[in-house]
Amino acid sequence: MPVAVSGNPLFLTNFIAAVHNDAIMVALALFGIYAAAIQRNWKGGLIGATLVTLSIGIKPITLVFLPFIGLLWAGRRASWPRRFYIWALTLAYSMALLGLMGLINGFGFGWVAAMSTPGTVFIWYAPIGLIGFLAMIVGDALTSNGRVWMDVVHTIGTVLSALVVLVLMFVGRDAKIFRRLAWAFAALVLLAPMIQAWYVVWLIPLFAITGIRSDWQLDTLFFLTAFFTIYAVADQLDVFPYLDLSLISARVISAIVALTFGVYLWFFDPATKRLFRSRYRADMHTSII
Repeated sequence: MPVAVSGNPLFLTNFIAAVHNDAIMVALALFGIYAAAIQRNWKGGLIGATLVTLSIGIKPITLVFLPFIGLLWAGRRASWPRRFYIWALTLAYSMALLGLMGLINGFGFGWVAAMSTPGTVFIWYAPIGLIGFLAMIVGDALTSNGRVWMDVVHTIGTVLSALVVLVLMFVGRDAKIFRRLAWAFAALVLLAPMIQAWYVVWLIPLFAITGIRSDWQLDTLFFLTAFFTIYAVADQLDVFPYLDLSLISARVISAIVALTFGVYLWFFDPATKRLFRSRYRADMHTSII
């Protein structure tokens, strides 16, 4: 499934054209989990933990990789005491390395709060963001303190994502470690109040290497890619303000262009319309019968 990543419009626009630093973050994390997987011993574990720690230095969210590095380091069918020991060792090593880097650059651990700022804002299409916004409206109507209601919803989302990660750390077969990591990472994204277009690219490699079926899974990837591509074109503009157009007009024009191209890809392009061809034929066959 390499084409699911390298040919994805979100990857091309955000990681290649925009040169987003998340590209380095994801690359380091993936190399780290790969190193731990091919050498399930102390050497692979240390290399993997080092690379993932460097990734955490870019954004703390890849901290979720560490417990799964520990599972790979511990080895197949490792006892629970050994797993807890390796988990503690992995975390201690990572924190020590981060502390050393913070000492060298003079920032200490102060950068963690700065990099966690996106968790304090929300966007309408994120499930937790939408629920939190509705809670704020209700809270303002009832108590004039709706922001607290929103914060409670956001906290619940954070707690739920942490619980999902914990469950996936403890439950599941060793052969499914990469899939468990993919779902743990997805939980952190989906249960956050803010979801950016490039967050999808964080997840695609892990789901691609563990298998994306040509059913609702592929449809979901296709829909998310189309949605975030269109949204990015319509919302994050830098060119139209220089063309003496209002921001609303610029967004409407860009949305129409993006939607038109999306329709072309969905129904007319020879390479992509096949996604719906088999379903269309099946529906037609059912309707005839």
